[in-house]
Amino acid sequence: MIGARGTRVVLCVALVLVAVGARGEEDAVAVGLRRFEAGRARYEAGQYREAITEFEAGYAVLPRPNFLLNLGQSYRQLLDLEHAREKYVAYLAAIAQDAPNRVDVEGLVRDIDRALAARPRPVEAPRPRTFLHRHWWVIPTSIVVAAGAAVGIYFAVEPPGRLGCSDARFGCVEVVR
Repeated sequence: MIGARGTRVVLCVALVLVAVGARGEEDAVAVGLRRFEAGRARYEAGQYREAITEFEAGYAVLPRPNFLLNLGQSYRQLLDLEHAREKYVAYLAAIAQDAPNRVDVEGLVRDIDRALAARPRPVEAPRPRTFLHRHWWVIPTSIVVAAGAAVGIYFAVEPPGRLGCSDARFGCVEVVR
């Protein structure tokens, strides 16, 4: 059993841990707000990529829905509609159903969906044609030439008179000269 002294020690340790946790939370809020303000300043200056960097860093420290909304706006300004839609949808999932700007953000998502649907699909670049695709005729021509050469060589080296009509199995027509 823990005595009175042990209880005091446990209570002191718990209070220190709560104080450290609260201090860490205050630090996270301060860092998150600094990042939010820096991102907003970058956004207003038209530096959308830098604003995205600030908003993402702030969201990593302090995950609040307004970071997602501002990320969506920044991506939309860069015409990166896929990422903008992703952030807007995450924002809608994070806010209450009766949030005052929910309808506006839903409208933005619908507009992005229409814009993405209207985009022409990327055309796949044609694959480079291989040698055989470009010169398909080489193989059959080579086969015919090789067969003709083989027949010519055969008859050139065959001694005359060896083949006659009597040797033919499927019939023979004697050619008279």
